[in-house]
Amino acid sequence: MAIVDETGRYIGEEYSLILAAKLILAKKAGVAVANLSSSRMLDDVAAANGGSVIRTPVGEAHVVKAMIQNRAAIGGEGNGGVIDTRIVPGRDSLVGIAFVLQLMAERNKTISQLMS
Repeated sequence: MAIVDETGRYIGEEYSLILAAKLILAKKAGVAVANLSSSRMLDDVAAANGGSVIRTPVGEAHVVKAMIQNRAAIGGEGNGGVIDTRIVPGRDSLVGIAFVLQLMAERNKTISQLMS
């Protein structure tokens, strides 16, 4: 899922998981899972909320397996995939969109404000 701010500026796919994790991990500290090719931004978000990150080989199946084994709060890949195994054991584009919209609503901020 690509992120575009309210001015039309392209933010990138990598931030989908990061923004979703900001929402989820702020509510309940825990484990997040990402593949080895995802950036360290998730590590920073998890640490800021008392959580940790488990890294897996590239591939959604690896991420989902580690999420289930570790009861992860959230996971995904740097390509914009956000996974919440409580909802579906795989990527669901609507999950990521819903989490980003919820974060915006709860914090009363635009995408560009959240990014800063």
